Amino acid sequence: MGLMTLAEMRVDVARQMLNRTTLDPTDPTAQIKLNLWINRALRWVALPKVFRHPGLFLNSPVVLVLATQRYALPSNLYAIRFVINETKEDEYRPILPQRLLRNSSSDRRFARDGNDILFNVSDSTNGDTVRIYYWAYPTALTMDGSITQIEDYFDQVIIDRATSDGCAAIGELQRSDFFRERAAAAVNEHAPAQLFEGMNEQWMNDLHERNSYQRTS
Repeated sequence: MGLMTLAEMRVDVARQMLNRTTLDPTDPTAQIKLNLWINRALRWVALPKVFRHPGLFLNSPVVLVLATQRYALPSNLYAIRFVINETKEDEYRPILPQRLLRNSSSDRRFARDGNDILFNVSDSTNGDTVRIYYWAYPTALTMDGSITQIEDYFDQVIIDRATSDGCAAIGELQRSDFFRERAAAAVNEHAPAQLFEGMNEQWMNDLHERNSYQRTS
């Protein structure tokens, strides 16, 4: 979890933008702009391609119902990581929606169609609990006391990225580039927690292979 509140971040962004009178963090009109830049920066930092935050690895259950193919995904879902049938202890594999809909026998597959996930439910899987593991969108910071769902290390990254967006918005492109580069450098210097959690050699090999596949796919 973050440590800095939205109100504190506004103060820091305004300070890094040289405390312009039009960006007084106590002014309601200025707060709208500052909040926009901060939440835009939070969304960028939270993208899995930028950094995979453990705080945004979430999951949600679905109970399969015979003759029902379409189930609503969580509203905060960004991308599906994997899907497990907890009742049968099976992992479901992804498939294109049109192929799943054409093939009613593919009961160990899933497909994403917009905001829905699709399954073909058979007599043997009717009533099973399937759990969807996913990367989540971060919750927007809306209240003065709001903090992020991600590590406190990224509080300053969000502030720097928000400062970059704010400087770009008012035409200070050189300062915008400086803070954008500083935010990117801070992300690159921070290693994912998963790199330090496994002591088993095969576990680390599996992680390396998966990361190599994700970089090339």
